[in-house]
Amino acid sequence: MKMIDDVIIIGIDSGYGNIKTANCCFPASVSAYDKEPVFKENLLVYESKFYLIGEGHKEFLADDKTRDLDYYVLALAAIARELNIRKKQLEDAEIIKSIRSMKLNSRELLVVLDKIQNGTAVFPYLTEETTVPDTKKEEDWKDIAEERKLPGHRAEEKEDEHRENEN
Repeated sequence: MKMIDDVIIIGIDSGYGNIKTANCCFPASVSAYDKEPVFKENLLVYESKFYLIGEGHKEFLADDKTRDLDYYVLALAAIARELNIRKKQLEDAEIIKSIRSMKLNSRELLVVLDKIQNGTAVFPYLTEETTVPDTKKEEDWKDIAEERKLPGHRAEEKEDEHRENEN
């Protein structure tokens, strides 16, 4: 998948055995249902029908694959998978930016990344009652940080240490 001037280009190889894109490959088979199936993994809903992608076996077509509804649905599935991968890549990039902005030393960074990867990361200051920073004054955020026993800004901590040393 490439982006050129806000246009997303997704290459799809519609083979008889597999559908392939730059980031995924799955069986070129589809099963259509009128009612929602119990198993929803690899499910695509198109025009009020439910399609399970990768189910069953697609028969060889002597005709043009571009006119076959099943191959159209498989192309839609390939596009959806590529866009989901792109979404995940963008989310990962945002997470990386957020972690970098924490200005952690290498040891702290490894601990945070390990907890995120293990699913044990807890950010107690991110709760439903926390509002967007622009809607609160700086003093309000300091109160929240003190209430939740969060470390303040490093510059403020250094100023406090400096004042304590002067006294």
